[in-house]
Amino acid sequence: MGALAMLQQIVSVTLLTAIATVHAAPSQGIPRGASISGGSNAAPAPKVTVATPYPSNSADSASAVMVGYGLRDKLTRDLGSDWQVISVLDMNKNLANSGYPKDALLPADQARALAVLFGTRVLVTTSMSKGADNHFAANTRVIGISDDAGQVVKASQGPNQQLNDFGSKLADQLSVIFKAYNDAKACNDQQTTNQAKAIEAANKALKQVPNYGYAEYCLGEIAQKKDSASDEALGHFKNAAIGDPFSLKAVNQLAVIHFKRHDSTAVVADFQQMITIAPTNQPLAQRAIDVFRQFHRPDAAEQVVDAQMKLDPTNPDWPDLKGNSCAAQAAGESDPVKAKPKFDCAYSAFNQEYTLDPTRVDSLFFQKIIFVAQSGADSMTWARRFVQKYPTSVTALEAEAQLFTSTGQTDSAIAIVNVLTRLDSTESKPVLVVTKSLVDAKHAEAALQFAPYFKKSSDETARNQYAGLLIIAADSASRQSPPDDSLMAHLGRAVIDVKPQNKSLVEFANYFVVRALSDSLQGMSAAVRAQKSCDYVKRYDAVLAELEPALVVITGSTNTGISTYGNQLLAPVQSERKVLPQLQQAFCH
Repeated sequence: MGALAMLQQIVSVTLLTAIATVHAAPSQGIPRGASISGGSNAAPAPKVTVATPYPSNSADSASAVMVGYGLRDKLTRDLGSDWQVISVLDMNKNLANSGYPKDALLPADQARALAVLFGTRVLVTTSMSKGADNHFAANTRVIGISDDAGQVVKASQGPNQQLNDFGSKLADQLSVIFKAYNDAKACNDQQTTNQAKAIEAANKALKQVPNYGYAEYCLGEIAQKKDSASDEALGHFKNAAIGDPFSLKAVNQLAVIHFKRHDSTAVVADFQQMITIAPTNQPLAQRAIDVFRQFHRPDAAEQVVDAQMKLDPTNPDWPDLKGNSCAAQAAGESDPVKAKPKFDCAYSAFNQEYTLDPTRVDSLFFQKIIFVAQSGADSMTWARRFVQKYPTSVTALEAEAQLFTSTGQTDSAIAIVNVLTRLDSTESKPVLVVTKSLVDAKHAEAALQFAPYFKKSSDETARNQYAGLLIIAADSASRQSPPDDSLMAHLGRAVIDVKPQNKSLVEFANYFVVRALSDSLQGMSAAVRAQKSCDYVKRYDAVLAELEPALVVITGSTNTGISTYGNQLLAPVQSERKVLPQLQQAFCH
């Protein structure tokens, strides 16, 4: 995928578009608020959701709640009847209905999801961090729930300023944004039907709020329709990103224009800004890493992380982004020597993320850190933590089982597989994973115990895969010096018993049974006559009875090597079987 295609897809994967816009249902019959006398009641005021500020450190949660109370209360008073600010009581009711605790602290994307439940027009979110002076700094964003950009204001807590008052002072900066909002919205609503009025409305909004992101973004889109890479469009989107530095769409538009102008340095800088805005947006992060690689700047993501970690060292989002970047570079490096420092970088970053906040890690995190770990001991440590957190996760148990088999701890691996089959008897993948690990580790005899499981399985593909792994193991046994005839025979019999649908697997299974038994055939023929023992005759009869049908199968094979081998043995075996009744009569009185 080219860089421009990546840019064009960013919009569809951002957190800002994760939830569909809620549209009002078309009216039917008498309009809401209308009266029979011809008058009408005032339309309900548009709703505003004020999310509790989200601190960079969970230890500051109680402080964030207090700031949120001050912000919400003051904004409610300032906006009056023009806007309906959702009360803390209604907020907590909806939080409880969604499974959250009272006064839950939600990141912006989750706060947006809650706001949609309210039918909110505008969302107010705040991020907070505490400085070395023990005072808070806050960024508060005001954005329409379906808008591409909003406006951000910044404030710092004053000496001896109470948290409630700090929140109140934040609210003081927001009133003018709400006053300008309807003008900016008028630009957005009319930009395709009446550009002159749209521009007039946007300029009116900008007189109240300079660089207002919503208004500037609208003007940028109008300018783009005239010239998709014009200076005018570029200027408006730059202003939109100044007014709302958290607008992914505004920065994405800058990247699109810079790409069309072949300004690779600017494109890299734009993507750096986007991953700074949304470090946990995995599709965006992967596209950014691809762009950095395309423009020969694989270090660009790490530059962002290192700078942000100095500003916000307790935020686990940054080491997560660094780990993803280093892991991607390591996976794309074919030279193991060059890949090692990138694997080490990824492992260190993911380890730091876990140290900062072990409660946030999920199944994907454990899979990533196990992948980048450079020692078996480290991998096993994280596999065990994976299972401890998700004791019924098939993925977690698979990871641990693979590590057990790779270190020769087959009993532990098999015990885990038995747990897995109890969790889901139809899920054959973990059994196949451990079977392969056992075969790779030259412990194929241990894999034979899974034959009854696959014999009962209705999954033909799984039966074929299991049989194929046993055939690989039988081939390996045949190449040993001397060949391991006993293991070859057991593996071949197990494949025949499982009844794979693949005809070639059945032929190879019979071939290995024949190989294993025929090596001793000549010696047994001579011994049975010399020993003159009835027990020996019975053993010889059992071998011939197993050999003959196996030979019949392989003589019909389209594989000439197998069929030729079978044809050489079939006639002598059939001849011996004809002699057996005489031997039994002579030696088994």
